[in-house]
Amino acid sequence: MNVGTAHSEVNPNTRVMNSRGIWLSYLLGIGLLHVILLSIPFASVPMVWTLTNVIHNLCMYLLLHLVKGTPFETPDQSKARFYTYWEQMDYGVQFTASRKFLTITPIVLSLFHPVRGQWESGLLWCLLCLLAAKALVLQSFFDLPFLSLPHTFFLSP
Repeated sequence: MNVGTAHSEVNPNTRVMNSRGIWLSYLLGIGLLHVILLSIPFASVPMVWTLTNVIHNLCMYLLLHLVKGTPFETPDQSKARFYTYWEQMDYGVQFTASRKFLTITPIVLSLFHPVRGQWESGLLWCLLCLLAAKALVLQSFFDLPFLSLPHTFFLSP
């Protein structure tokens, strides 16, 4: 996207999660990942649920909380390059529908594991799943710019 082209947002990252069909596409992507992992012949059901959860949570952590900036050239004098996508989303307003959806999804996904993943045979898988969801949800509650977990512990200058 070039500077000077007609679009209504200074930073398109702020409103992309409110676009039509994005939540459905997100859920279908998780379902597709799960079906692809189910096609692995040696994988058990608890292992597939754990892999689905861990891959989802890792991707969401990397995309929402670790990578800073925007893929667009924005006319805001590059102020967005200092913020993660989570900090840019919905103009930084907490508890919007999109943020609630992205916070609830890993919790619900991790709750599918004991129901569909045979709790007794896969206790280790279930605990890994819950730990990954806890790490992602905990990260979502840190809403202080420049003071979130990856920046404080891993990327400090």
